[in-house]
Amino acid sequence: MNPLKVLLISILFMPLVLVPLPYGHYTPVAGTSFTYKEQCCVSNGYGNYSNFLEHACINGTETITGVSYPVANMSFGYSCHLVSNNGFNINNQVNGKYNFSLNTFSYLNGTDSQGSPNGQHVWFYINNSLSNGSPFRILYQNMTVVSTNSSFQLGSAGTFVKAIFTEGNGTYARNDSFGKFNASFNCKSYFDPSTGFIEGYTYVEHDSNGAGDGFTFQENLYVTSSTYTLTTIVNPPSAGEPLIDSLFPYMIILIITIAIIAGGFMVFDRNKKLKQHSDGKVNFKPVNVNEQKGPDPEPLNLTASQPAVQQIVVKEIVKVKCQYCGAIIDSTLEKCPNCGAPRT
Repeated sequence: MNPLKVLLISILFMPLVLVPLPYGHYTPVAGTSFTYKEQCCVSNGYGNYSNFLEHACINGTETITGVSYPVANMSFGYSCHLVSNNGFNINNQVNGKYNFSLNTFSYLNGTDSQGSPNGQHVWFYINNSLSNGSPFRILYQNMTVVSTNSSFQLGSAGTFVKAIFTEGNGTYARNDSFGKFNASFNCKSYFDPSTGFIEGYTYVEHDSNGAGDGFTFQENLYVTSSTYTLTTIVNPPSAGEPLIDSLFPYMIILIITIAIIAGGFMVFDRNKKLKQHSDGKVNFKPVNVNEQKGPDPEPLNLTASQPAVQQIVVKEIVKVKCQYCGAIIDSTLEKCPNCGAPRT
């Protein structure tokens, strides 16, 4: 047999050797790292948490020390300063090592104090090839890709960068040093589109229990430096701004129109009766005796403006008969004008 054919047949029937294929998303390398700043706040308390305030400021670092498919080895460290209005003032520093899977994005051995090594997903790295609407997880949270072409501001006065915008909502039962609470949360996280690494997030949680206690927990994090390059955006529109900007002239016209119409009603309907509120009472404005009084009203003129009607008095005169000549004469006369005889 031709030696070349023997070689080709032997190659075709050789046992297949599985070789790791590209992940389909960005693969981090050793030395990839970032630093971040995190602000945590407990506020809006009620019940037993009324007027309670707690604030923590955290500065941390995450570094990939080595990559051995499919495992990424990590080191981390952070410092935390926590204060509260009930007397707590704590400074703490933590550092350590752990690793996670580049396939499942979940913790394997150890954590960075953010999650637990029971399959929870890392919070700082996702598959950057996910499309809009794709589900994934951060720690224990179910998340969804909202937009692969969004923006994020690095701090309150920082620059804007291109971002994958993701969001998640959920509930869980809190049972820790705060107590037992029913918690509901909203998380908005932003990742670098070219690498899938974190840019920042905002987490808001509302806690309450059946005893009438509750509070709000809020967490804001943003990256302060990174070995991966973030793409800056010049004057990016934040969510909702384009619509507001486009409608602004129409809003002004609408406000002016409403003002004109309202002014017209005030002019033409000022003599209408006040409408009653739903409670059946009329909202009259109380009189302020200190307000400057206007001019006194003119006194009423009780004199008739037309000439008085002339009165005509009718006097009734009694007629009698003269006893001498029989003529009819006034009873007031002393003599009869006909015969001259006296009236007796």
